[in-house]
Amino acid sequence: MKSLFRLITALLLLPVFLCAYAQDNAGNEMMYLVKGNRVISKFNVNEVDYVCFSLPDSLIDEAIWINIGETGKNHLSYTVNTDNDTRTYAHGIISLYEAEYIALDNFGKPLDELEKEDVVLVLKALLPYVAYLGIGSRTFEMTDWADDGTGSKFSVIPGTSYFVCAWEVEPTTQAPLDNFVFAETSTLAPGESKATLNVSFKRQNKEGLAFDIQGDDDILYVMTCFGEKTRMDSYVQDYGLDYLFGMFGQVFTIASLQGESEVDENIEAATWPISGEGEYILYVRGVDAQGDIVKVQCTATAEKEESEGPEIKILERSKETGKVSINFEISPKDVSEAYIRLMKENDLEDSLNQRHILHELATNGQNITESINNTGKYAYTNEKLEEAWYSILIYAKDQTGDMSTLRTNFWPEDDKDSHWADYPVVHQSPSKVLRSRMLSKSRKPTIERLK
Repeated sequence: MKSLFRLITALLLLPVFLCAYAQDNAGNEMMYLVKGNRVISKFNVNEVDYVCFSLPDSLIDEAIWINIGETGKNHLSYTVNTDNDTRTYAHGIISLYEAEYIALDNFGKPLDELEKEDVVLVLKALLPYVAYLGIGSRTFEMTDWADDGTGSKFSVIPGTSYFVCAWEVEPTTQAPLDNFVFAETSTLAPGESKATLNVSFKRQNKEGLAFDIQGDDDILYVMTCFGEKTRMDSYVQDYGLDYLFGMFGQVFTIASLQGESEVDENIEAATWPISGEGEYILYVRGVDAQGDIVKVQCTATAEKEESEGPEIKILERSKETGKVSINFEISPKDVSEAYIRLMKENDLEDSLNQRHILHELATNGQNITESINNTGKYAYTNEKLEEAWYSILIYAKDQTGDMSTLRTNFWPEDDKDSHWADYPVVHQSPSKVLRSRMLSKSRKPTIERLK
């Protein structure tokens, strides 16, 4: 019976093989694939190794695929392969920390706990911010801090894991198509740089704590992380300093941190805002041209600021799974502005490390001025919270321009071991307002499907 089946199968396939191989008008040996009375595909025999009816696992059946090339401490290379020379794609590298940040922000869990399709969503959300355009099979090389040909610089940080991504786009409009692929690689761990880097505390100015950062010309740039020392110590103990820098580190040239602020000659350029009195720490890493790193840190104590601005007092608050409620009063109630804003704590810390000020962040929230003017009180409730640490900012400005911002943190669950974390109210007069220097690119895209 099996022999008869094989014979029938062979007879059925015979017409296919009889017409599969021929010569074209130019004498080239061609292979044709035929359905009915139509040729649906054809190939030059010299371009084909063999024909098979089932693909081995080792074969690539993709329009686009990636091969990782040489990887060093501060450089890497990769090849984007295409099945034809006209296929167009966006390509680039995304650090594991950038992807982790978006995963936590949109899914409430780290990247390694996501399903593959959700990892792809994260990478697709980030790729447009770092993408370059490619056509056909090409090899690309990136070296940290080298010019990328557009006036910007490549970022290839030592000791960091990267996703290399390629996304097919429509050649004319560059609209994304279906084909999306990625591969993973890691740069080598950095050595200890011989460059000199020094950081010292200068003073507490009207915008926060000012530091003096000096270094050799061998240092291409510095990465910084700043915050309250107790919180930073806890973060480093739980996650490590590399993770802290990867998630929240900001890049500056040493030259950009010299002299005075661009908007106020009485404020040092290297000033980080504070959230009340207490001890703070600034971590700094200098990166040289060889991909080696020099590490320093400096602690400083912020003195208590004079109370200027309205009084903000919490009357009642509660939290449970997915919910939070807070009632408060502001006096005097005839404020010129009042806002409340709910932020994920990671977003707030990231913004403060970028040297935005607390008052500015609060005023991007919900305007409650009219309610405060009428009653002096306000009740805020949110019942759609994910599992994450959150910050509530309550801001008020009086008729003379003096401002106050209260901050409190919480985890949305009814757990006796999960407490509210309160911060001293930050006060500021009009003369102390520093206009923020916004980054040209947001580092926090969102995944629309989740909204």
